[in-house]
Amino acid sequence: MEEQVKLIRKRLAEANDRQKSYADAKRTPRQFIVGEKVLPRVKPNKSSIKFGKSFKLVPQYARPFEVVEIINLVAYKIGLTPTLAWLHDVFHVSYLKKYVSNIVHMIDWNSLQVQDPRVVMIEPIRVLEVRK
Repeated sequence: MEEQVKLIRKRLAEANDRQKSYADAKRTPRQFIVGEKVLPRVKPNKSSIKFGKSFKLVPQYARPFEVVEIINLVAYKIGLTPTLAWLHDVFHVSYLKKYVSNIVHMIDWNSLQVQDPRVVMIEPIRVLEVRK
């Protein structure tokens, strides 16, 4: 009976090592420093942040926030805005993505011109000839 127990423990350890190697193959090491910008992942169907849309159309990541404190290797505290102060501000590293600043992400609000959608403006594409 003792031999059977040893054999079972050996096989359980082998299975455990095999599953650990499968899980480690999918993991990517992530580390952030204080002051770095990160994008927290939002799970639209499970999140406490509701966007009022279909969960398929909701963005996967919220806007960039700054890392305020490193709790441990896998937990980071981020600085949320006062409107999101009711949310828990400590996130697991798997829910954070490093924010890479890009000029395409920035919108020049002064250049935007919003028109009334009820008014139709017909403008010519080009002028073919001019009469004098």
